[in-house]
Amino acid sequence: TSLNGLSDAKTTDSGAADESIFIGTDSGSSITDGNSNVAIGYKALEDATSADQGVAIGSGAALNVTTNQNFVVIGYNAGQNQVNSCVYIGSRAGQDTTGGSNTFVGDGAGQLATSVSSCTFIGNGAGNGAGSSTEPTGDNNTAVGNVTLFSLQDGDNNTAIGYSAGAAVTSGDGNTFVGKEAGLIVNTGDNNVTIGYQAG
Repeated sequence: TSLNGLSDAKTTDSGAADESIFIGTDSGSSITDGNSNVAIGYKALEDATSADQGVAIGSGAALNVTTNQNFVVIGYNAGQNQVNSCVYIGSRAGQDTTGGSNTFVGDGAGQLATSVSSCTFIGNGAGNGAGSSTEPTGDNNTAVGNVTLFSLQDGDNNTAIGYSAGAAVTSGDGNTFVGKEAGLIVNTGDNNVTIGYQAG
């Protein structure tokens, strides 16, 4: 039997090069003219109407995405809002994010970051935002390592590499933190450079 004969699966343009495949309860249930999508999981890509070239795998993955293109979202509740040209991999990675061209990999990476674009957060809790009192915003930030830039609220062009590097920074631009817990006592400021274990 074809997927369309199943109660929890369907295809669009079956047999065509731009065929989309949806597997799971309510997966892709709103699609009207989107092409070349794959969604697997409960409510994965549920609200999409004309999304194209997207991959959403996991319960609630890309749940509220409507018309975005060129994305990969893998993980429970990952990338639930806007995911245009984004890669979100990990449970709740990029869950609340509305910006585009981001790459978040890790459990909770960029989870609460809202209006951020062109950011790279790799590591569990990297750029998560849970340590801040407001929803994080900012562009062109790079955080590599568990809980790096964990508390960032507002800042652009920051780089943090190493476990917990820059984890206490709430606002600032152009900072560089390299090393385990580098810049851990820095809360605000611009153009700081700290290199080494617990430097700064």
